[in-house]
Amino acid sequence: MPVLTPNYSLPVPGALDEPCDFPEQWCAFTDATQAVLDGFEAIANRTNPWVPVAKMELRTTVTIPADSAIPFDTLTLNNAGMVDFDNNNTSIIINRPGRFFAVLNVLFAFSTVANSYFNAQFLPSGSGSITRTLSLDHNLNIGAINVGSTLSAVIYVTTPPVVYRTNIELIGAGAAATTIDLAALSLFWFADGATP
Repeated sequence: MPVLTPNYSLPVPGALDEPCDFPEQWCAFTDATQAVLDGFEAIANRTNPWVPVAKMELRTTVTIPADSAIPFDTLTLNNAGMVDFDNNNTSIIINRPGRFFAVLNVLFAFSTVANSYFNAQFLPSGSGSITRTLSLDHNLNIGAINVGSTLSAVIYVTTPPVVYRTNIELIGAGAAATTIDLAALSLFWFADGATP
């Protein structure tokens, strides 16, 4: 009975296997090895000469209402067709399966509204599926200073496309809008799955 290797589940002969079974076991091993190598080649073809990356930035100060997407004004990087900036400056469209890392950086202007908080969320929509959505709460009223925050998430897309955007939800008395001085949303592919 073949034993499976721990990393790639390749069938190898076990200690109790008969020597006459080796030809069949060798064929099973080479077939499984070829399948693993085909997967490596698919990754190399998809990520060569570059890893899929998208980045949008907000470089001018804007005030946005509660529960609104950040209106980015600059497309910094888009080497895999994940952003259609002319039609949508708030979202990145993940158009391939795999694991992605998303990072949102926001510099909020100082808020004079007492107990005002923001909740930044990565929001998926569309026909695709992901394994997690993260959010971050942050107090805007912590003194007469601007507040910088970073939110990151690992996104596992199984069925693309997935439209990903960041919503800013404001919580607190009179917190109907917030002013953002700078923002950046970056997303890049780093793996096909959780295991090799």
